[in-house]
This record gives sequence, C-alpha cells and structure tokens, in this order.
Amino acid sequence: MTRLLFVSVPLLGHVTPLREVGAEMVLRGHDVTFLTHEVFGPSIEAAGMRFVSFAGDAAVHPSVFAEEQGRYAPGPAAAAVPARL
Repeated sequence: MTRLLFVSVPLLGHVTPLREVGAEMVLRGHDVTFLTHEVFGPSIEAAGMRFVSFAGDAAVHPSVFAEEQGRYAPGPAAAAVPARL
C-alpha cells in the first residue's frame, strides 16, 4: 500500500478533482491523506480519505464558500477517473 498526501488551496475547482482522484486511490487500496481547509473535511472523509485541516487561517476566508454550501458531496469517483490513472 502506498501512502499519498494531497494538498490543495481551498477552492472548489482545485479540491474537487483531487478529491475524486484521491477517492479512486482509496478504492485501489492506497492510504490517502488530504490537507486543505476544514470546510471540505466532511466530503473528503466521506470519500474514504484521512482529512487534515490547515493550521491557522487559510489564505481564502471561509466566507468565500458561503454560496457553495451543500455542493461538497463526493461524486462518483470510480466513474469520473479513468481506469488507466
């Protein structure tokens, strides 16, 4: 089993694709840790990864995500990531 660390700026367009790749890596038996802002924690954990929040304030204030609440549910990782990855 390979241990992987994904780190992303806390922006939906950055976290979402990495979360899907990470979920696929979990399905393939890898140990994945994802470091980003706490607002993404529930969806990352739901995708089977270990979540670690940035210490202190993130570069993007959580109020930026106010309009996006409820849009962090994990997608169908197996269908979204090519099998050859």
